[in-house]
Amino acid sequence: MANLVTFSPSNQVGESVPFNKEIFIQAIDVPNLKADASPLEQAIFKVRASGLEIYAMRDLARTDLK
Repeated sequence: MANLVTFSPSNQVGESVPFNKEIFIQAIDVPNLKADASPLEQAIFKVRASGLEIYAMRDLARTDLK
């Protein structure tokens, strides 16, 4: 359970939006970045460099509600 805070040039304080999701992650192999990599390949490398990948999201199931 969390809030997603978004910022824009016209709203530097930010806007808070409830983000109650269950997020599933998995470990992945970090790709090698070639010296002549395209801008798209560079962007993919930056995203995957952490070694983690989000593979699914769903609404948070609240079992404590009656």
